[in-house]
Amino acid sequence: MNLIDGATLVASFMSPILLGAFVVFINKKAKNLADRTEFKKLKKELTENTTIIEKVRSDFLEANTKIVENVRSEFLKNNTEVVESVKSELQVKGWVNQQVWLKKQEIYESIFNKLLSVKKYATHQSNAFQEALYLEREHEYYLSQGEEWIDSPSLKRDLERKREEYKIRVNSQEHINESKTIRAEKEQAISSLMELASINSVYIDGDVESVLDKLKNVLHSRYDSSDFDEVENHMYDVCNAVEKAIVEVKVMCKKELQIKT
Repeated sequence: MNLIDGATLVASFMSPILLGAFVVFINKKAKNLADRTEFKKLKKELTENTTIIEKVRSDFLEANTKIVENVRSEFLKNNTEVVESVKSELQVKGWVNQQVWLKKQEIYESIFNKLLSVKKYATHQSNAFQEALYLEREHEYYLSQGEEWIDSPSLKRDLERKREEYKIRVNSQEHINESKTIRAEKEQAISSLMELASINSVYIDGDVESVLDKLKNVLHSRYDSSDFDEVENHMYDVCNAVEKAIVEVKVMCKKELQIKT
């Protein structure tokens, strides 16, 4: 006999009031029993759910840890390859830039050597002209003195001696050969300068060729060699053009080679 059947049997012998109270008591007990049963059931389900959740959590963490490690490994691998690639590229660019710098330096050194040959010619021609001009004007000066010139035979002899020595020297084979050599070096230098600037225009400042072209025009400008004033002006223009060209090319060279002084 279960609890309900027993309660029914007892209730048949009890008064209605007691019966009502007893029924309430029995229902409460039954409810408490049901609640305990439900609680145990819920507790069991909660335990099972907790186990499942922990397993899911563990599996999730394990799976994500593997994913994270794989991503990290792949990231490091890819970035290492990128870094090595960039490093290699920078090394190549550095080597190329170094070779270009050395090429520029070589070209500018050649240009300066040729310009110095032109300067040597300009200086030689200017000195020769100044010496000839001095003797000529000294002679003209004494001639303009009239009686003083006639009455000073020693002065006249000294001047004639200077003129004769100058004439002998400039007509000597040694002087002629030296002048020819300097002139030939100048012509070769001008030709080489224009060739250097043209062939190597990809390496050096484009204005270098323009500067050298102006110098060439001044050197090859025509003048009347019998007119002292024209010769003097030409000598001045040549010397000035050479110095100007050297200064301008030097500025470009320092800028391109990044030389700080």
